[in-house]
Amino acid sequence: MNILIVSNSFPASTQDWVPQFGYYFALCLKEKGHKVTVAAPERFTGWVDEGVIEIKRIPARGVFLKDEGLNLSSPTKIPALIRMHNQANRLLDEFITHRSFDVALALWAIPSGLWLKEAKRKYKIPFITWALGSDIWQAGRMPIVKNIVCGVLRDSDYLYADGYELGREVTRLCGRPCDFLPTVRILSAPRKIDDSQIVGKEVFFFVGRWEKVKGVDILIKAFAQARPHNAILLIYGIGSQGKNYRRLIEDHHAKDFIFLRGKADSQTVSDFLSIAHCCVIPSRNESIPIVLSDALQSKCPVIVSRVGDMGELSDKFRIGLAVMPEDVPDLSAAITTMAGMDKNSFKEGIESALKIFDVNSAVEKFLVKAQEIAK
Repeated sequence: MNILIVSNSFPASTQDWVPQFGYYFALCLKEKGHKVTVAAPERFTGWVDEGVIEIKRIPARGVFLKDEGLNLSSPTKIPALIRMHNQANRLLDEFITHRSFDVALALWAIPSGLWLKEAKRKYKIPFITWALGSDIWQAGRMPIVKNIVCGVLRDSDYLYADGYELGREVTRLCGRPCDFLPTVRILSAPRKIDDSQIVGKEVFFFVGRWEKVKGVDILIKAFAQARPHNAILLIYGIGSQGKNYRRLIEDHHAKDFIFLRGKADSQTVSDFLSIAHCCVIPSRNESIPIVLSDALQSKCPVIVSRVGDMGELSDKFRIGLAVMPEDVPDLSAAITTMAGMDKNSFKEGIESALKIFDVNSAVEKFLVKAQEIAK
């Protein structure tokens, strides 16, 4: 098949810091003999597409700043968003008139699905939308933008979501069935870590955006309260809350055992998850974050908040402990409990859960539906 993937944000390589599951999904499609072309906004200066996958970049000056994602709620970016929207439509016009695509995949509903909705109207190209939590929990609740999201979902030939609960929310929003398709990347083999701060320590690990929704403030308070013996907390990420997190660490006199480390590429994530005692995912709102499948690949147990599907997955497969969201005492108690447990006691459950979070299985599932709607 000749497949067009249109993405909001697509990495230039496996070392780029933006979410990489789309890259591995496209790579797996290519390895199975399909022709894959990607259209995505340009990356900021410093990243160069490595050429393994054909990527056509959409000019996006003023929309994506360094270390930022797409922000639909920022009024200052509206003119730049309109320019990018027009550029994307022009690029897709050129693509589709000169190439014969069998099917297209929108990663994700907004704005990629909007661009493919227009392409379908003009050229009758069928498209599948793969929705993320941000499409539904954020954009899907914004006035005006919600109607745009619904329009994309209703015009899609098929719908996927990266979480079970998220899929049910998609259905509530647009009235159409939505299937589950996990977002998974393939981590590189871990390297030996030369880091004096972790020597002889039990490492609790967090990686994610430093935004309120990710619950890092809750984690800092809970870990400072638990103060597990001979343990440290490493917090990797970037975002708007960095100053607040530093102040919280200072206020809780935790500078000796809670460390902010900045952004992490996939190799760094692999390195630290391989030695971590536990990966903590304390989100206030979430579907199934990519770091959950990263932790499973690394055989690292988790502490998750009961939002989205994480609590259910933790209970069903016994991959770790689950706590109530935004509950500092509950998370603190779980940290204390996990510190006293053998991480290998979760090995069997982790291996069972990994059967779901497999990129080859996800690609095969997509291809069945893609071939069906392309006929």
